[in-house]
Amino acid sequence: MRALSVLLLSCCLAGCAASPEESSLWSGAGELGQRLMGAVGSGSNDSRAADQAMHAQVAQLLDQPRIDPLTRFLEQHAAQDANDRSYQYILRERNSRCRAIGTRFSQQALTDENLALFRSGYQYSCPDQVDAFAQRLALTPPATASPAETIATGPVSARQQGQANSCYLLFTIKNYQQALPSCIETAERGDAKAQHHLAIILQVNDDPDQAYHWARHSAAQQHAPGQLLLAQLYQQGQGTPIDEVKALTLLEDAAESGLAAAQYEAGVAYLHGSGKAADRGAAQRWLERAAGQDHLPAQLQLADLHFNDSGAEQAYARQWLLRAASQGSTTAQYRLGASYMDGTGGPPDYTEAYIWLSHALRNGEPRAKPRIQALTGQLTADQLHTARQRIAAGFSGRLP
Repeated sequence: MRALSVLLLSCCLAGCAASPEESSLWSGAGELGQRLMGAVGSGSNDSRAADQAMHAQVAQLLDQPRIDPLTRFLEQHAAQDANDRSYQYILRERNSRCRAIGTRFSQQALTDENLALFRSGYQYSCPDQVDAFAQRLALTPPATASPAETIATGPVSARQQGQANSCYLLFTIKNYQQALPSCIETAERGDAKAQHHLAIILQVNDDPDQAYHWARHSAAQQHAPGQLLLAQLYQQGQGTPIDEVKALTLLEDAAESGLAAAQYEAGVAYLHGSGKAADRGAAQRWLERAAGQDHLPAQLQLADLHFNDSGAEQAYARQWLLRAASQGSTTAQYRLGASYMDGTGGPPDYTEAYIWLSHALRNGEPRAKPRIQALTGQLTADQLHTARQRIAAGFSGRLP
């Protein structure tokens, strides 16, 4: 109970990121904390004092407007404390806040920019609400292109709208060849999303010149996926000469709009000095923005960066591996377990090593097996029992 209390207090004071509107949504959250304070049961004086201290800290967590501290608490205590009254209060409050955010964004325009904003602020704590918005957007045509960028003009008929929807849907499920006719027609009307989809299909069909042509049209309308694709074509010299400077400019434009894949690519470009001189600080800033949206390659890249640091900075490697491992990344699970076993990025912890290596083995990582066998002889019976309970309960990741 004391460890739980300390974690709650540290989470409250950590200043976890939140979007500005949250403070107006939950200005009265302290009422829940007051009700929780009134629920302290009878018992010895010491027991009541401990419960009161615990509930006071829970109330402090509930009284702040951010969602991420609630999610972090739930992740840490999903296995051991899921039936605890405080845990259940926090779970209900987190889910209630996510529903409120989902309702607010359901009233916003279905645009790539709003999706990027939604993901940037809430992908970690409210993935279901973000996914629902993304699915609605996938079936919705983008805003009409400006006249200067429109290839064919005129009002959109019901048949044309149906063609656009077919392009979006068939592309989403990767049925590229059936999507091709619909995407061609829709792209020729100036639809930036269809132009991007068509460019991808043509790239898959080994037609780099036409892929470049349509990617350029999509990027000219500031469509972030189109900018990312065009940057990749410049990097690879497909349909156009290699131009790393143009590529980086496009990557940063797409990254500024909130596209996690572009943020990751921009970070890698700065890391390797592609388009500009290598810049560790700029690379880390872009990678952190992508990783904050649960972009797995960015989280793994940040772990690599911090494992090469010295001192306290090295501890961040495990934090990013934990985020990636909790999303089900086998690579992250294995590397996190190895970190705990070998004492890299922090002190050894054989119980945590056993847990994460077991998850990696279950997901098909054969290198985990000999490590688990070695750990079995180093853990006590109680430690093995605790570890196996947590493994059976599933890793601390997404909660319903």
